[in-house]
Amino acid sequence: LDQHDLPHMVYLADGLWKYAHLDSAQWETEPLAPFTPARSRLAVAVDQADRPHVVYYVGDPWKPDVIYARRGAQGWETTQVAQMASSADLALDQAGNPHLIYRSVANADLLYAR
Repeated sequence: LDQHDLPHMVYLADGLWKYAHLDSAQWETEPLAPFTPARSRLAVAVDQADRPHVVYYVGDPWKPDVIYARRGAQGWETTQVAQMASSADLALDQAGNPHLIYRSVANADLLYAR
């Protein structure tokens, strides 16, 4: 939920990960990234400026890459966080900085990135 208690979500439709948020009366949607048959678990967080932050996977379903995306003024800004990782989750601190945890597929270590 954002500062106005309105929901934000990411879902799969038409072969794309899509981002949607309720703008008081109607849902606003936009494409986020092409779907790849990697893991389908996503994490979404909304900062104090109501900007969404998302963690999702791309690539090989057995060795997926973790991608962090942030909605900026010019669109989605993406960063590859890790290769061969799973079980990613996302939280934002009070300043809106992302904190990610994920598990290495190679050795099952739990890792942290910010």
